Amino acid sequence: MGFWSSGFVGARLGAPYAPADTLLAWRYLVVATLLGAALWWRGHRPTRAAWRREGVLGLLCQSGYLGGVVTGVTLGVPAGTAALVAALQPLVVAGLSAPVLGEVVRARQWWALGGGLAGVALVMRADLGSASPTASTAPAWAYALPVAGMLSLSLGSVLGERWRPAPACWSR
Repeated sequence: MGFWSSGFVGARLGAPYAPADTLLAWRYLVVATLLGAALWWRGHRPTRAAWRREGVLGLLCQSGYLGGVVTGVTLGVPAGTAALVAALQPLVVAGLSAPVLGEVVRARQWWALGGGLAGVALVMRADLGSASPTASTAPAWAYALPVAGMLSLSLGSVLGERWRPAPACWSR
């Protein structure tokens, strides 16, 4: 968990030295190499349909999400704020789950998700306010990038659940 969650810190530390696409390209290269080796070692051979499906999900859940977050941080959005925006993903997924997946979100769950939304709004309001001592130097439009990234991850998460791969998609 710590390695995965370190992406926000990595974005903040790497932003002064390399553009977002370079940081992400290196991350993807390492992960793709490790994943490819693991698949080869276990004898799994993905079909073309599996590659297409995973490609769409990868674009949404990785490139769209991380591209929005890392680019936003590079432009001056505080890493903590980008992380808080990303934390809104369960709220968006809950909203998409009923129409797309047919799942029901109970009233108590909506109240909890609304409390999380209120907390994120409070923190972001402080970051956007010019009177705040921790006000960001990012232009206001840069905050749309982590939001777009979070929306991309939300859509990818719902599609991934809807498109659960059939066992025939992966051959041995």
